[in-house]
Amino acid sequence: MRQSAFRRFFAAGVFGSIGQRMWLFAVPLAAIGPLGASAFQVGLLTALANAAVVAFSLPLGVWIDRSAPRRRLIASGLVRAAVVVSVPLAWWADALSYWHLAAVVFASGALDLLYQTSRQSLLPPLVGRPRLVEANARLEAVNQTTSLGGPALAGQMVAILSTPVTMLAGAVSMAASSIAVAAIPASAADTDEKPDGRGDAASRSFRRDMAEGMRFVLGEPVLRVLASSNLLANSAVFMFGSVQVYYLAHSLGMGPGQIGVLLSAGGAGGVAGAFTARKIAARLGQGPAMAAALVLFAPCSAMLPLTTGASTAALGGAGLAGMMFFAVVYNVAQVSTRQAITPPRLLGRVNATFRFATGIMAVAGALVGGAIAEAVDARTALWTSTALGFTACLPVLLSPVRRLRQLP
Repeated sequence: MRQSAFRRFFAAGVFGSIGQRMWLFAVPLAAIGPLGASAFQVGLLTALANAAVVAFSLPLGVWIDRSAPRRRLIASGLVRAAVVVSVPLAWWADALSYWHLAAVVFASGALDLLYQTSRQSLLPPLVGRPRLVEANARLEAVNQTTSLGGPALAGQMVAILSTPVTMLAGAVSMAASSIAVAAIPASAADTDEKPDGRGDAASRSFRRDMAEGMRFVLGEPVLRVLASSNLLANSAVFMFGSVQVYYLAHSLGMGPGQIGVLLSAGGAGGVAGAFTARKIAARLGQGPAMAAALVLFAPCSAMLPLTTGASTAALGGAGLAGMMFFAVVYNVAQVSTRQAITPPRLLGRVNATFRFATGIMAVAGALVGGAIAEAVDARTALWTSTALGFTACLPVLLSPVRRLRQLP
């Protein structure tokens, strides 16, 4: 935090995360409320956001490796803000439709992919590899602090000011994130250098470069194991996330303010995880920390479907807090391990390959969750995601990764 460039990068993360939390909180409420969307249609919105990841992650990874990620970070935040603003404007003009909302969700998902992938590629040269775990823990603390305050703030803004005003505030915060990144000197992260240094980018095969990133992930034993666990964990997480707001609003009859407070409990667990992840990894080792977090994640997710109303809301809040705590401990450890293993010239493509795989399972999880909620009920969809979550620990537990003590 004593480095001015990292402080600006950190501030950009704060603004970007707040804006994203407000937007994601408001989207299902807009769909359920004035647009009257069904459970499957709400799940479809989550699937569309991640369909953008599947469609664009691999070529974006090559693009980022061939160019300066700082510039992409600035542009993606500004364009994402402009796209999101179209929803409240259409709402106030009484012209908003479900498919307009769906198109914006898809576009914002693609732009968020570019934003997040560029961030992960910019961090190692910005802080140096020995400080990756510390830096990732700081940035995860930002994400989880906004998880704590974002839903509660957004819930109160929806209740007091309205859903479109909340969306507009989110767009302004996204734009502020790009302004903070623009204040980082290009020289601070050597962003003007060609990351892979193999000659003119135009003379190389785009397809070959994409394949190189995928081959590296599949051929590196640790990355292959992490990718397998991520596939299982993310399919469960997105199945869960696609129906949780619908379950709370439709099945339990909670209002926006109540939902925001309950979801903020998950943020509290995430904040605790962010501030303790580095210590846990140092005490247990990288591999044991990842294994323990995956084992303990699924039992916590079982607490939300056990929630039946306001009288048992504390149980659901505790479950969300536990889920986020262990998710953050795992995420800090696995992202730091991934960044340490990957050569600088491949960072964009490796990050994009992980996001591509995550996107496939996220789309599948969201669609299946929405379909189960539509055909049976939302509680059954939550139980299904919990059962799937129990399998996420198996790739790590059944491999030598569980014994990995330090960053490679």
